[in-house]
Amino acid sequence: MNEKTIKVAHYKSSFLPITENWIYRQITGLDDVSVVFYAIVRENEENFPFDKLRCLKENRNLISLFYNRAWRRIFHSYPQFQKWLQEDKPDLIHAHFGSCGYNMLPYARHLGIPLITSFYGQDAYMLPKSPQWIKRYRELFEYGQLFLTEGPAMRRKLIQLGCPEEKIIVHHIGIKIEDYKFQARDLDNEIRLMTCGRFVEKKGIPYAIEVLILLKSKYGDRISLTIVGDSDSAGTMTDEKTKIQNIIAKYKIADSVTITGYIPHNELMKIAKNHHIYLAPSIHTTDGDAEGGFPVILTEIIATGMSVVAFDHCDIPEIIKQDKSGYLVHEKDVNAMTEKLEFIIEHPEIRQEMGRYGRKLVEEQFDIKMLNKRLVEIYRNLIRKNL
Repeated sequence: MNEKTIKVAHYKSSFLPITENWIYRQITGLDDVSVVFYAIVRENEENFPFDKLRCLKENRNLISLFYNRAWRRIFHSYPQFQKWLQEDKPDLIHAHFGSCGYNMLPYARHLGIPLITSFYGQDAYMLPKSPQWIKRYRELFEYGQLFLTEGPAMRRKLIQLGCPEEKIIVHHIGIKIEDYKFQARDLDNEIRLMTCGRFVEKKGIPYAIEVLILLKSKYGDRISLTIVGDSDSAGTMTDEKTKIQNIIAKYKIADSVTITGYIPHNELMKIAKNHHIYLAPSIHTTDGDAEGGFPVILTEIIATGMSVVAFDHCDIPEIIKQDKSGYLVHEKDVNAMTEKLEFIIEHPEIRQEMGRYGRKLVEEQFDIKMLNKRLVEIYRNLIRKNL
């Protein structure tokens, strides 16, 4: 096979939610690979320009859309996708999220195209609570050739769900190192903590606020917390948002907490430059949801030289190395997180060492250029196996 002829059809139902910029970094950075992306709907076009997009709702008239939807209800596939795949003749299909992998099964089977599926979190922890999805995943695991996970915790979860372990490859999500300037964090009279995430239970934001409350007993008005995020882009009032607001009001700490709401990614990183320590209090929720891997923001944060204190949740230990790029404590252990934060605050040399180690870790293991080269090799190996 000519080493320049790989064609990969990527698929996700929407292209792309603003929080899934890692997928965009991946598909636009694959050397020697021709990428065509399949989707049902398109969003955030200004953030994610992409010419080779096969979008069902952009390319079809109303009659065709009605026909495709009706056909899918009966036969579980879109005729238009079938037609496009026959025209594009990809060497393999790469689906993003387990549900999307299952949705691509009919095409992969009918056309004899190898299928890779990347799992990211909710698809492994929440969907399998449904008996219907347990059955669907068994089918996906049987037919799909490869499954990519962010780390060993997600790998173990897929094995638990019935995926053959020999079909799973741990493949990290990377960042463009050159986009993140290293900056040593020196405390001034203020101590500025930061956390980031959508206002949902698994992000554990109330625990970060509880930590702030405990630290204020020692540091008073010197210490503050910035929360970057909201329930959604519209700021919808939800149970989790209400819980966050109620804790702040109950302990009368509104002057020490800043909630930015949803902001563009470049603004988020500007905010990070003005903060000293990052909190990552992600948890397993009461209904079983979890991060799955780890939030990409952690890779970005430690690349800038900020130290991190985190709960030892899912694959967070893959990026927060204990005593090196940060500290890990057991989930929901607010007292332990508070103690580690106090130690970092009181020991500036530790902050500097963690900052340097974290940057080096990202350069060596989470550089998107390196990871994309590895992904291309994964593609090539799978194609050779199916010749």
